[in-house]
Amino acid sequence: MRRGSIFRSGFIGGGALVSGFVASAAWPLPPLDGTLRGEWLAPGAGAPVVEWRATIRSDPDAAAGRELTFAAEAPDGGLTLAASARLDAKTGDATWRIDDGRVDVSAWQPVTQELVSGWPTDLTVTGGLTLAGTGGWSSVENQPSGQLHVSGTLVEIDSAEYGVTLREARFQSTVTLADQTAEWNFSAPRGEVAGWAIKDLRLAGSVAWQTQQLHLTTASLDVAGGRVAVRPTTVDLANLKLDLEVELVGVQLIELARLLPDVLADATGAVSGNVRLTWSEADGLAIKGGRLTLAESTRAAVWLRAVPGLITSQLPPSSPGFQPLQRVELGQTALAVTVLDLVLSPPDDPLGRSARLRVEAHPVDPGLKAPFIIDVNVAGPLDDLIRLGMDERVKFAP
Repeated sequence: MRRGSIFRSGFIGGGALVSGFVASAAWPLPPLDGTLRGEWLAPGAGAPVVEWRATIRSDPDAAAGRELTFAAEAPDGGLTLAASARLDAKTGDATWRIDDGRVDVSAWQPVTQELVSGWPTDLTVTGGLTLAGTGGWSSVENQPSGQLHVSGTLVEIDSAEYGVTLREARFQSTVTLADQTAEWNFSAPRGEVAGWAIKDLRLAGSVAWQTQQLHLTTASLDVAGGRVAVRPTTVDLANLKLDLEVELVGVQLIELARLLPDVLADATGAVSGNVRLTWSEADGLAIKGGRLTLAESTRAAVWLRAVPGLITSQLPPSSPGFQPLQRVELGQTALAVTVLDLVLSPPDDPLGRSARLRVEAHPVDPGLKAPFIIDVNVAGPLDDLIRLGMDERVKFAP
């Protein structure tokens, strides 16, 4: 028997279960009580086997009504569900309730991998979710009502393929059946994304299934000593593309120094600014523009990666400034930064530059009066300059 189908069922007590009903004002229900049992083999190798039981009987509180109870459980602990409904045979209206619902997320990973195309094969998710809800069915409006609540803690989310590790994540969602919308929020106190340690990840928004739109209202995290946030946006789920405005506040230069490993050995201070990111299935992730400058009220300094002769190659060793400048080029003396201006993908740049960087600095050694002005123009793809430790799924627009 194919997985995902019911292969065993039986009637108990001489009754019958009425299923697959269509609510209407003229809803005939036979005066039969009974129970139907069965097993459901979920799709996917290693997926849980769910044992279920449905019972229908006369409603003791309504002479013309019926009461339906449903229970399902995976013997290995992947699912526990208990729900009930009361049906009014005269009006066709109904009320329903989930009394108990618990899901072990890790047990259902084989099902997700089977049903969701492109689901990461190495993704590991552990933790549990709880289900609750109440509502009804109106035969006049011919639609359901009520809300379904899903919440829980995902102890670990890990994928080496996508470079994501999150710990103790919290998820909550409320689905409103009448307008087919869902509000949700997700948070994780700590984790790692693309090699960067992160804290206080917060995501929130809503989904409208009728219009196939995702409204992202909150997306922020602490990374590189600062705060990074995405401005609210709307995503068309039917034609999935992202165009995000990302704001950075107080990101530490010591963390950004790793982006220029051949230039900077160390740094202090912070930068702020914004970056525009786009993503599509065809083009992947791309930087489309942005600007970073020194954060307000910050003192910044950088130590150059040791490159003998970088500065002193044109000076004779007998020059008074030779040794102080040599200490700068060897990374022994810091440069105090007064101006840092990084422009990514300048729009309509006449030189076709993908980035330009200007740094104005001077040695912190008070005995060395030597201002430095560094201008860097990048004409090729930004990934030639910036290496984030990501793989081929991430690309930077020229």
